[in-house]
Amino acid sequence: MITDAENGEIDLILTKEVSRFARNTIDTLTFTRRLSAKNVGVIFTNDNIDTRDKDGELRLTIMASIAQEESRKTSERVKWGLRRSLEKGTVHGPRTRFGYRTIDGVLTVVPEEAETLRRMYNAYVYDGMGCYKIAQELNANKKFTVTGTPWTGSTVLQIMKREIYVGDLVQGKRQCVDYLTKTYKKTAEETHVIFRDNHEAIIDRKTWELAQKTIKERGLDMVENLRRHSTKHWFSGKMSCGACGWSYISNGGNNVKSHTLHCENRRGNGKNPLKAPSGKIYGCSNKGINEKVLLKAMECIMGYIGQTRNEVIDDLLREIAEMQQSDEIINTVPLENEIEKLNTKKRNAIDLMLEDLISKDDLKKQTEFYDSEIVRLNEEIHQSKNINSVHSRQIKKVQEYIVKVKETANITEYNTDIYRELLEKVLVNNDSTIDVYLNCVPFGFKVVYHTSGGTKNYKIHIDSCAIVA
Repeated sequence: MITDAENGEIDLILTKEVSRFARNTIDTLTFTRRLSAKNVGVIFTNDNIDTRDKDGELRLTIMASIAQEESRKTSERVKWGLRRSLEKGTVHGPRTRFGYRTIDGVLTVVPEEAETLRRMYNAYVYDGMGCYKIAQELNANKKFTVTGTPWTGSTVLQIMKREIYVGDLVQGKRQCVDYLTKTYKKTAEETHVIFRDNHEAIIDRKTWELAQKTIKERGLDMVENLRRHSTKHWFSGKMSCGACGWSYISNGGNNVKSHTLHCENRRGNGKNPLKAPSGKIYGCSNKGINEKVLLKAMECIMGYIGQTRNEVIDDLLREIAEMQQSDEIINTVPLENEIEKLNTKKRNAIDLMLEDLISKDDLKKQTEFYDSEIVRLNEEIHQSKNINSVHSRQIKKVQEYIVKVKETANITEYNTDIYRELLEKVLVNNDSTIDVYLNCVPFGFKVVYHTSGGTKNYKIHIDSCAIVA
């Protein structure tokens, strides 16, 4: 909304009250000042404040401060009530947990899910199975999570660590530390509210304690160890699977010379696609890709841009010409003049009524007609300004692309720092092709490749590089 207002698409914003506009005084004043700079007013109907008035900001500051203080007091009251409720043993959190349902603040066992949990713990503790293997077997047997999604190694490990399954209730693990931003953080263990043997246990205490010991022995005390994903690589966060849409993630740390990236869906859910009860597909058959392929593809694309920059720029210029021909700038002055004429006619009609030359009913009919015409003309003006604004932004964007293409074409030194800046996203397809999108052009590049050789004489061959929409 703020962006639309700053682009001239909104003239006035109506808000019920100050507390609905922003969480605190600073945000309220910051955004209203930004809007005022663009001649956009904000009216707070319940508080009778209009930022276009001379004293609007002063009154707004007072009301925003009052609203912020009331928000703080409400937060304190809620936290106090929650703490007292926790101390009484009332269960808070999701009503639906795997193995339990919360009914009137009390945990009730779900027999079928409880049996699945016992099998999971027995497999982990006594059969020596890992979390990933347990997840695979559960999914193969159509035993899904409480939300209907397949299990992963991470979710199985979380289940192994939850004391709720041994009958203990631990509450207050997180608390809100900022009532304005709703930021939560983990609390110290000494502040937790603990109820031992609070409810019916699903897992006996001996098995549960052996599970905790096994977790530490296997070095999996933190879930993050299952899925380490560095964001320091030049391609991090920009790779996704063209088959299922999941992210492609690296298989090693920062010290690995070259990385092989894999579809996160395949790594977590296997290579055989599986349809969950929710309708979502889990598992992917797409293969991994070596970082060297990406480097070779980027080098090829950079060379392609350098060789064809004139053709690329000509295409962008033609795009601008087509936009200018298809969307001519609409002149709204005649429409605004017509509105002024109608307002004059309304004033003249009022004068005629005051002089008893026309009746009040005639005046009402005339003014209703004039008002309907003014509304129609204002709508045309709004649409025209919107078209002009969008048109102007589109042309400006294409002009920026032209500048970036020229700058990119002049780059002669290829390295990962440059690639990091230029790369927008990469789609890895399962037919030995990748679609590469840069932030300097409004289209992508389809790179066809094949590899040969083993580990010592591994080679990448780029078969073709072409522009795609």
